[in-house]
Amino acid sequence: MSVDDVKVRIGQAIGAAAEAKKLIEQLHTVAAEAGDLALRTVHDSEQDCVKEGRKHFTAAIDEVELVLRRIDNCVKHARAYRKALG
Repeated sequence: MSVDDVKVRIGQAIGAAAEAKKLIEQLHTVAAEAGDLALRTVHDSEQDCVKEGRKHFTAAIDEVELVLRRIDNCVKHARAYRKALG
């Protein structure tokens, strides 16, 4: 495999990461809307299961946001590597 082949593969990986990011962003939007609706529905509840549910919802959104940041960092480093190859 030549350096040019590697650069092409890196470009394909960057494109795949962009597609993945779009899907994860859609997931984030849908999950946030569903979670907000659920939280508004039970906003005044002090039941333990509702409190636990709020924690899980927050943790889920945090994980989705972490994935988005990781994709961004992956693309940043892949671009830097491709650039270093010349």
